[in-house]
Amino acid sequence: MDTEIEAVLEKADQLVSWASDIKEYALQRAISGKQWNGYKVVEGRSNRKYTDEAKVIEKVKAWEKSVQRTGTAGNYRNDKAAWRKEKVR
Repeated sequence: MDTEIEAVLEKADQLVSWASDIKEYALQRAISGKQWNGYKVVEGRSNRKYTDEAKVIEKVKAWEKSVQRTGTAGNYRNDKAAWRKEKVR
């Protein structure tokens, strides 16, 4: 039993990294329109607090100028998009 646990522990970080890569790939495909059976993309929930209001104002003003210049909000996506397993009925 202990040797089996040790064998898994040796590979655990690689497996976690691989699974994370797969999830990110699938998420990016879903954001581009791919539909995965039983899954959907949901907006992530964030409880962020700003520590430097001056930087926030600077970033918003730069974004506004970009929107005015290009006529589009650009390719901004919620960096907290996430997967949610749907209940299949």
